[in-house]
Amino acid sequence: MPEICPVCGLPTELCVCEEIAKEEQKIKIYVAKRRFGKLMTVIEGFDVDLIDVKDLAKKLKDICACGGTVKKDSIELQGDHRRKVEEALIKMGFSKDTIEVRWCSNIYIPLSHIKKVSSLKSNLKSNCKIILI
Repeated sequence: MPEICPVCGLPTELCVCEEIAKEEQKIKIYVAKRRFGKLMTVIEGFDVDLIDVKDLAKKLKDICACGGTVKKDSIELQGDHRRKVEEALIKMGFSKDTIEVRWCSNIYIPLSHIKKVSSLKSNLKSNCKIILI
């Protein structure tokens, strides 16, 4: 006799819990700086009871061709992979409306490129800062 899922009541082969959970997640994707100035793409907001975060991290590492790890309820990938991760999550069945990608952070610009700053300012969101170095 097949095993029954305790959440949805269907046989484990037909269980739809993970598909339903994918639509209800509020996922945040952003880049954080780690030691020695290395960038890490952080993906968080998963319900670890309903989604296999380790398996998802393995798939994302394969797609992005990078290293990474799972920490508590978040996935950390080495490098800036926000666009690839967003596209991959949508292909995996996560709803585009529930994925929030943070694109802005501080932008460091050398003084030699000062002419380009005025055109850059018009394209920035309000939470971005330009720092001249």
